Amino acid sequence: MSFVVTSTAAAALGLATSAWAARARGERASVGLVAASMALVSGLIGAHLAALLFHSPDGLGERPWVALFSLTYGLSSAGGFLGGALGTLLFARLVRRSFAAAAELVLLGLAAAWPLARLGCFLAHDHPGARSEFVLACAYPDGLRHDLGLYEALLALPVLALCVRAFQRRRSDGAVLATFVLAYAPARFLLDFLRIDGDDALAAIASGAIAAADVDPRCGGLTFAQWSCLGALAALSIARVRQPANSEPARL
Repeated sequence: MSFVVTSTAAAALGLATSAWAARARGERASVGLVAASMALVSGLIGAHLAALLFHSPDGLGERPWVALFSLTYGLSSAGGFLGGALGTLLFARLVRRSFAAAAELVLLGLAAAWPLARLGCFLAHDHPGARSEFVLACAYPDGLRHDLGLYEALLALPVLALCVRAFQRRRSDGAVLATFVLAYAPARFLLDFLRIDGDDALAAIASGAIAAADVDPRCGGLTFAQWSCLGALAALSIARVRQPANSEPARL
């Protein structure tokens, strides 16, 4: 129940922040509200599909259509980011705005909502890490472990502060987007190395200490989120290289 409450509060705060951001840019609040709503819906779809495909592919066995509409497979934050980006792109195309300008509104809302959203993950303890005696390690049924939900909730606070600062300074429409990616992606990439894995994960699942769906599968030694972080950083680098040196920031 705590996860549902914090997630609902996070969504409400994110939508309200995006609406405020639109007003701060001289637009109607509904512009930010619609942009954030489209990103939220597409983000939830992307989060569900990624969780199903990468965390619980067995769910697509005999009754794949049932699995596609089931809410029992959890959510993948990396899939949510990808889905949210697609929703933001669709909004930008529909209203004939630049992606960077639309993303500015959406990401400010996301940055405001993320601490609460990750607080819900911490309360659910569904992001278990490796065993640890670290001062912030949390008690799981089989002992103390890193809790990635807690670490991301703490990480989200400086990310929010940096995004607000970038929004207020507004050197370009892509400032908030670049700030979010540069502040979040490298840190998330490193944090995922603390996730439970290997024999430790198998033993914890067998003992009932954690759920199998809470273990992030790896490809090439990296999680789906880590590959997504690398992709986001690469996309940002390409966008920066291709941006004309004398380009003016697009206006909403």
